[in-house]
Amino acid sequence: MSDDVARPWVRIVGLSLIVLLGVVAVLEMVTRLSGAADFPIYEVGSPTGYVVAPHQAGRFLDRNDWYFNNKSMPIQQDWAVVHPNVLLVGNSIIMGGDPFRQAEKLTSQLEKRLGPRPVVWPVAIGGWSQPNEVAYLNAHPEIVASTDYLAWEYMAGGLSRPTPWVGPYVFPTHRPIYATGYIFRRYVLPRLMNTHDPSGIPVTGALNVANLQSFNAMAARIVHSANCRPAGFIWLYPTELEFNAARNGADWLAERSQVTAIARANGLNVIDIAREPSWSVAFYRPDGIHPTAQGAAALAVILAREISGDMAKRHMCEQAIVARR
Repeated sequence: MSDDVARPWVRIVGLSLIVLLGVVAVLEMVTRLSGAADFPIYEVGSPTGYVVAPHQAGRFLDRNDWYFNNKSMPIQQDWAVVHPNVLLVGNSIIMGGDPFRQAEKLTSQLEKRLGPRPVVWPVAIGGWSQPNEVAYLNAHPEIVASTDYLAWEYMAGGLSRPTPWVGPYVFPTHRPIYATGYIFRRYVLPRLMNTHDPSGIPVTGALNVANLQSFNAMAARIVHSANCRPAGFIWLYPTELEFNAARNGADWLAERSQVTAIARANGLNVIDIAREPSWSVAFYRPDGIHPTAQGAAALAVILAREISGDMAKRHMCEQAIVARR
């Protein structure tokens, strides 16, 4: 091929590369300016397996604000010894996620209904099962020792094993160099392949006796730090399939007797969300697991009712203790 014939093709290829690079650059700029890559960063290898790094805040899509305090709790307020307080333990049902503003998440909804007292401290990271949560609490004895009241979420299979870190497209450990490609791989590709996003879904499986014992021991430690009863409750959260099974008369929780025994041994009540008349199948997001913003509000009403009633009883107990001194 002569130089005269080859030269136009060289120009076409070169121009195409320039245009392609320009499109990539524009897409990257749009992605970053939109806040699509503004999500929390995780630490891997801690006693919990993975945890959100402390001292973070952002606005996903420049709209949905999120916060993690000095103890990796999904709230803006830094943890400190403040009384009275409620320790709200769980996973993404409590933590919420990218689709929600902070005010729409369960902790904020609960605080709204309880008022400024008690302070609510959420220990909740997406995907955690009970062993992850127990590991966090073991690593933070100061939180355990200062807890006044416990509200611990439980999902079926939660005592099987700890949920592992499942990779950077679920629990990212650093900011992506090429945000557009990362966003495509994390959010778009699973939908194109018609696969479920595994983010925030705990592992399930048969009950492990060692994990059952650790759960019981931690509940006992927390309850022991409380001077008055009731010391709190364990609330059982069903998936949409489990909720429908419960509505048809089935027992959706295989390990109910073991969890109930732990609650009774430690003076804790048990609340089954599947048996709450106010709970509805309409409160689930399309994944059939996580609550919508309206679902989080409904959960907050249920939890606030229990907490408020118990706190009134505890206040009377505390006054009696003071009077005897």
